[in-house]
Amino acid sequence: MDTRIGLLFLFTISSCIALECSTCTHVAIEYTNMPASIEGPLNAQMSTLNSLRNEQCVSNSAPTETCEVAGPGFNDTCTSLTFTMTCMGFQTADLANAGMTIEIVDRECSASPEGTEDTCRKLNTLGGAESQAAILLALQSLTTQFDSVKYNGEYCTSTTNSGSSTMILMPSVAVVLIASYLV
Repeated sequence: MDTRIGLLFLFTISSCIALECSTCTHVAIEYTNMPASIEGPLNAQMSTLNSLRNEQCVSNSAPTETCEVAGPGFNDTCTSLTFTMTCMGFQTADLANAGMTIEIVDRECSASPEGTEDTCRKLNTLGGAESQAAILLALQSLTTQFDSVKYNGEYCTSTTNSGSSTMILMPSVAVVLIASYLV
């Protein structure tokens, strides 16, 4: 292959590789041992969240979108945040065995600095003490309503085309074919 074609190929293929990621949100609330007389009004209050229930997002099989091309020094990245919170001992109604579990999954395209490795990190390791304090402050209202509030989850990043991600190379192939025809 002519050196000019090889350089053209390398130049065009690098800008035509695209990362595709699921872009979705899932929110679900499940009740444990909650009397129907209490679960009904709680469900009514939370009814707007029902539109965010997306099982495809949980299984990472939701439709994908091509990520925007990241700026210089950055790579396109698929990110996923999973968060589960379990609240037990509903104090308001004096129900020690009643509670609820809230599950949140959020997937999207993002940009990460070049050289960033694919990782999954537990939520309690993200940021510092200040970030953890902010999470606990946000959960504080629940701790006054439940005996026990526990949460866990992780934040994952991937710059590789694995799982539901795909590579788009067709424009590069077309450019190489046209360039080889012209030479």
